Amino acid sequence: HADTSGYRHPPIPDFAHPGDDQLFPDIPNVVSRVVYAHGDVEAGFAEAAREFTHTFRVPPVHQGYIEPHASVVRIEPDGKIDLWISNKTPFIARGQFAAAVGVDEARVRVNPAPIGGDFGGKGSLMDSVAAYHLAAAGARPLLLEREAVGAGSTGKAAGGFRCQFTDDLNIRMARENIRRLARFGEEFGCDIGFKQYGYLFLLEEEAEESFRAAAARQKRHGSPTRMLTPREAERMIPGLDVAGLAAASYCPEDGYCTPEAVAQGYARRAAELGARLAIGCEVRRILEKGGRIIGVETNRGVISTGEVVLTAGAWSGPLAAPLGLDLPVRAEKRHVWLTRGRDGFPRRLPLVIDFASGFYFHREGECLLLGGREASLEGLAPAVMKRTPSLMDLEVRYGWWGFYGISPDGNALIGTAPGVERLRYAAGFSGHGFQQGPVVGEHLADLVLGRTPAFDLSPLDAGRFARERTVPEAALV
Repeated sequence: HADTSGYRHPPIPDFAHPGDDQLFPDIPNVVSRVVYAHGDVEAGFAEAAREFTHTFRVPPVHQGYIEPHASVVRIEPDGKIDLWISNKTPFIARGQFAAAVGVDEARVRVNPAPIGGDFGGKGSLMDSVAAYHLAAAGARPLLLEREAVGAGSTGKAAGGFRCQFTDDLNIRMARENIRRLARFGEEFGCDIGFKQYGYLFLLEEEAEESFRAAAARQKRHGSPTRMLTPREAERMIPGLDVAGLAAASYCPEDGYCTPEAVAQGYARRAAELGARLAIGCEVRRILEKGGRIIGVETNRGVISTGEVVLTAGAWSGPLAAPLGLDLPVRAEKRHVWLTRGRDGFPRRLPLVIDFASGFYFHREGECLLLGGREASLEGLAPAVMKRTPSLMDLEVRYGWWGFYGISPDGNALIGTAPGVERLRYAAGFSGHGFQQGPVVGEHLADLVLGRTPAFDLSPLDAGRFARERTVPEAALV
């Protein structure tokens, strides 16, 4: 809706990828690339205003914060521009949008509401990964997402990845996931904002012994985890208050990235390989007859199939229960907030966790992302004041929340349903689903294809609770 004949900027990616019509069927592809208006900006917006509401699709110019399918722009009669974005950081998006089209940021109003429903999406990283591996093997899977790819718990996650777990299987999976994330940009052609700045756990006396034992276990698996004194942690992160700490645990292999960009990268490649994706398609019931899967009932009708991979996060239990499959997963809200202004912490900032309180923070663009177990800033404030008093002076510009799917022992439920042919499941990751998603998604695809998986995840099947053979994970945030 703008004249690009005078376009003089360097070329930018065209997002008319194969499969886009399947990825984003409910959003009109009115603008397929960023428009840099040169010269008569007002005339360009006047022409766009005749359409009044349209989709403005832009590349992920900053760690994927603007998703290529997720922005809707409305030109108001007063000249203001309303930006609706299905994204966790809309105020960052405002500045990017204003810069992209060459207008003053003051003209852009941001509406921090997602397109297509509430913040509790049903999608997961595992389904995109499984779809990719199935399509790569020549199958033609159908990926059903209630909202956009990565719009559920994956897109609301803090994006951390770490090998600092207490369970051997979790450590092995985590190290493999880190290797895959490290080469993701090269293999999938998209920037996921991969930052291998480490994780720093701040430990009081009660947790020190457990983390020392875990660090030794991680080292046996090749991880460079090391224990630090409180003073060493303070030198690493100037501004920390280390009073009351007994030790800290640090691993430079750990870090953080943009989780929704990973999910979208897998989904896009799956579509290129022949996978079908249905966005806005909510599964209401899994259908079976005589112990065999026969289809799924959705808000768009019934889909016939003899195979289902269930990765609906905290909603997996209610979908599985009518089939006699007990997935004891409960939903728990977790909140995060984004700051504004100078914070005084290093640019290459580890993801720092005060383990006793659950308070954590890391670098998010030019800002800091803060999170914890509390549902409000008022509830989080005592932990912030105790460990990072300088953060109390920072402005908080925006917040969001997503669901943890919590299992009884803090570990995932992964396997094949007994008594129901061809039903696979993965749920209850208790906050570390993104950190295990690439390995688990491939594992699910291997189960479907009858291949021997790279990892034996049988200890994580849901029947372990009935057998009283749980697999506790102690390093939960």
